[in-house]
Amino acid sequence: MLEVRPVVFLKSRILFLVDFDYDKFLEIDLRVCEIVKCTEIKKSQNNLKLTLFDGEGERVIVSSIKHDYKPEELIGKKIIVVANLASARFSGVTSNGMLLAGTNNACGCKVIFVDDSIPEGTPIFPNEPIVTVRGPLIQAQFIETAILNIINHQTLIATK
Repeated sequence: MLEVRPVVFLKSRILFLVDFDYDKFLEIDLRVCEIVKCTEIKKSQNNLKLTLFDGEGERVIVSSIKHDYKPEELIGKKIIVVANLASARFSGVTSNGMLLAGTNNACGCKVIFVDDSIPEGTPIFPNEPIVTVRGPLIQAQFIETAILNIINHQTLIATK
């Protein structure tokens, strides 16, 4: 099984490398979002509030990129967002996701931008899902079981 080592920064800016397997990686909902609004958070020295369109509606995320980007230069850009993170509050603002960026001492923080031709809401996923189910986990598991039963039944019919 492929081991993935994501980088996790906590408020303390301490770097943690967390091991998890490929199946866990596939649970991450990465999708293309367009930045429709970006403002400075007055209470914060580091954070910007980004309002995004994710293909279905608006979502707000908070990112500590204030020293690297001006709000006006981000509007209209497309980025990749981890869309299924639990909500968290930063500088008094609830953040519903996390953008992808790279950082090092040589270049600072650089947001990963996406080509304008890719529509908002496009999943960044190694295999296109058959069906996307949004809702409580128990409902998603029930629907997944039903779909797999239908697929298995159709496979049995096709092989007879």
